[in-house]
Amino acid sequence: MNTPDAISRSTEVISSAFKGSLLKPNEGLCGSKGDEAESDVAAFAGRHWGDIDESVLLTHYNALYWFTPAAFCYYLPAFLACGLRHPRSTFVVSLIQLLRPTRSAEQHAFRVKRWGRLNTEQVASLQTWLETLELLLDPSETDEVISAIEVVSRRYWWAPSSELAT
Repeated sequence: MNTPDAISRSTEVISSAFKGSLLKPNEGLCGSKGDEAESDVAAFAGRHWGDIDESVLLTHYNALYWFTPAAFCYYLPAFLACGLRHPRSTFVVSLIQLLRPTRSAEQHAFRVKRWGRLNTEQVASLQTWLETLELLLDPSETDEVISAIEVVSRRYWWAPSSELAT
């Protein structure tokens, strides 16, 4: 499969997996305090994930850390789709790092609250996204992507907590 076809297929998989996603008003957007957090998250307020401009995603990528778990999952497909067009962007690196297992109980809980909300189809779209990233990047840049594919394929963040090995 050529690169444009892979990007198109991956974008379709992501859109399909998240098409029914809703962010309930009572779930909120910002899970952190402070001007920076509120400023980054405000750029997304009241907007459907499919309507977010790439410039917003590329500028306010730290919102990934400030979002509530519900907002993280709701806006994730916008970041995934944009990441296919900008595979070396800072937020792509951030998402891959957020997939990495951690020994920190606090960081582990943060990640489980976000990744654990994804349904089976959304997890599969995340894996498709990672596999497409692997095709888009130079082989010298793919070690972290390959590790993330392994984490997702083992369903690390979606296993019962007794099965998780840090």
